[in-house]
Amino acid sequence: MAPKKSANLPDEVEEIKKSLDFLSAKIKTVAAQQNKIMELMGEIQSLKIQNIEKDKKITFLENRVADLEQYTRMNDLIISGLKTRHRSYARAAVASEDTAAGRRGADALEVDRVSLEQQTTFHNTTPSRRHPQLDEERFIIEVEKHTILYDITHQYYKDNVRKDKAWCLVGGVIGVEGKY
Repeated sequence: MAPKKSANLPDEVEEIKKSLDFLSAKIKTVAAQQNKIMELMGEIQSLKIQNIEKDKKITFLENRVADLEQYTRMNDLIISGLKTRHRSYARAAVASEDTAAGRRGADALEVDRVSLEQQTTFHNTTPSRRHPQLDEERFIIEVEKHTILYDITHQYYKDNVRKDKAWCLVGGVIGVEGKY
């Protein structure tokens, strides 16, 4: 049987053409958007790779800085037994003001010099330098019990007598006795 020919066949064909054109336009816009999305995904991927590389570089540089700091600490040289002018830079300023005001300026007190020599002597006789088998964790725990020993401002500018007593206590606990 032959297909029926409809009287409005040209209208139906025209309607199908319009629908096809509409769908083609939609497919083109979706394809363009997909291309943009794929480009953005590629950029995101490359940025992630760059981020990972930069993180590796940052980690490498941080490790390098830590190694350099360790290297400089490792090569520290502490000289003891020399006569020093402890904190003479601060005393010089005070001395010039004292002289201008008619008072006599003074250099570092003998107590300051002795304290500095005691600090360097203790540092040179620290068990970590004399005894490689020292339990460093125990040493650190003992030092942390006496905040005066690791508070830099306190260590250099304030109560040296309390600090020296604290070093004696730590030295007694870890097995290094003596006058500090």
